[in-house]
Amino acid sequence: MTDDQVSEQVRAWLAANPPERGPEGPPGERGMDGAAGQDGRDGRDATDEQLAMQVKAWLAANPPAAGEAGTPGRAGERGIDGSNGQDGADGRDALEVDVLSGIDIERSYARRTYASHLGGIWVARQQTHGMEGWECIVNGYQSIEIDLEDERTLVVRSTFSDGRRVEKRHAVPMLIDRGVFKDGAGYQRGDGVTWGGSFWIAQVDKADSKPDAGNGQWRLAVKKGRDGKEGPPGRAERAPAPVKVTP
Repeated sequence: MTDDQVSEQVRAWLAANPPERGPEGPPGERGMDGAAGQDGRDGRDATDEQLAMQVKAWLAANPPAAGEAGTPGRAGERGIDGSNGQDGADGRDALEVDVLSGIDIERSYARRTYASHLGGIWVARQQTHGMEGWECIVNGYQSIEIDLEDERTLVVRSTFSDGRRVEKRHAVPMLIDRGVFKDGAGYQRGDGVTWGGSFWIAQVDKADSKPDAGNGQWRLAVKKGRDGKEGPPGRAERAPAPVKVTP
């Protein structure tokens, strides 16, 4: 029997009759280091774009904390003034602008036509049709009406060139003699009354106190004069003699 056949029979018997595991032996001594391996190949250099992408990815995953604000920088030096630009063309004199004496609403006027109308100056912003296209640039007075509303109130009604109307009232505190003072009459500023032999003028509206009350509602205009001296006694006149009538 050959050695190989013997080894085969032993392996077969051990496979059919496995031996029991014995107790673990003591750990073996550390073996000797193996021989150094061969050096690896040099890696390829990364490009600037690859490095930039890696830095961006790392910063996105690890954002740095905000730093403290730095000190303001110094103001920069003043730059050199540029050269002067060319002079523009001379503008048209105001006297060169023709202003028509009026607007005929039956006509059509070209753009930038100037005209006097209703006391003001108008300019055509486009080709006009009637008053469409005109704009009032100098608003004057179309008419002014003044009416007397009562003894002291003037009503002024103004109509401007663009059609706007304004109405204002003006109270004029003119002197009006109201005669002898009457309690409860309700005098207005400028009313004059006689009281206690003197002439008084109301200083406020709705003056309701007596003129000599001293509260500022009235002003003494003419003070009562002193009484004259007593004159001599008068002569007694004789009664006329009765007239006798004979039938």
